[in-house]
Amino acid sequence: MAVNKKLKQRDRARRRVDLARRGGNEGNLIAQTTRAALARASKRDDIVAKSNAVANADSYSKVQEQARDLAAAGEEADTRDAAAYTVIAQNTGRNSVEVQAEAMAVDEEREKYEQHIITNPTRYPQPYGPPKTISGDERLRLRDERAARQARYEKEGPVRVEDTEEHVELLCEHRAKHLAQSRRERLLVRRGTTVTLPDVFSTFNDGKQVFRVAYGVEAPPDEERTLWATQEEAHNQATRWREILGRPRQALRAAKAARGGVLNVQVHSNDDDLFCVKYKNKYRGKSRYVREPGTGGSYYYDWDAALQLKADYEKSNKDASWFVSAAEVRAVGKANQEAGRAKGRASQKRKRET
Repeated sequence: MAVNKKLKQRDRARRRVDLARRGGNEGNLIAQTTRAALARASKRDDIVAKSNAVANADSYSKVQEQARDLAAAGEEADTRDAAAYTVIAQNTGRNSVEVQAEAMAVDEEREKYEQHIITNPTRYPQPYGPPKTISGDERLRLRDERAARQARYEKEGPVRVEDTEEHVELLCEHRAKHLAQSRRERLLVRRGTTVTLPDVFSTFNDGKQVFRVAYGVEAPPDEERTLWATQEEAHNQATRWREILGRPRQALRAAKAARGGVLNVQVHSNDDDLFCVKYKNKYRGKSRYVREPGTGGSYYYDWDAALQLKADYEKSNKDASWFVSAAEVRAVGKANQEAGRAKGRASQKRKRET
């Protein structure tokens, strides 16, 4: 499931509150954020932001009083979420009640989606190959297995077998030595120079870190992949090879720039002048194509309309109403395939007639 901005913001605020609690400074954190919110509101002369900051601090104080009363009665109350919502509200100039309502609404939607995928067969990604449809019981079984693997990894480390004796028996002395050497090399990479330039691959030769051109870059005739002491030298060799073969590093972007293209605006086909607006981010299984909300119909436009659609989408809140459903994308793909087959059959029929 995609990461939600509101939940991510709440998680960051929770971690900040937990850090303050460990140092006994939760009250100081709320006071600091409140003073900062009042200072920003006073600078902008925003009366609404001032009232929200005061109301948020007052609401947090009431929550703390209720928690103290429950503690006196022998009950435990968790005020971490209340503190997190207060921190978010003070930083954004909003009311903590609205922030809490939005986050809880997202939690409810995710709970509904969770119940849906547990009670209905849904598609599940595979390590290799396309996703396959599994039942809710199978999904729960896979979750339990993953949780057991994670718990074992935290306890025993990266051992992929049942116990230590089997680990030693399978790897034997030579393979265990190779595993230790690989771990040492990765440690040296983390402590030393890391590869940051494109088309460069790091390896070791005689215990020293060296660099070479990655195998994804084709070598010209009579050229070899030389080991270099620095990644800049390997990067320069890869750049020279690309210039010789005429293959830019970002081929798709270079082609778009050559024909005057725009990022996220893609051509439909070479036979017409239609374009679609497409983004990499997904929203709950929706496709990546964008269309004006409430319009329906095709999501292919002429050049000017596609540019206007891109501008409108980037100015919007980018919610699910802008995305074309996956079912529509599959239907259009099947229709295009059927049209291509019909065109091919008609062409073969004309050839036979002639």
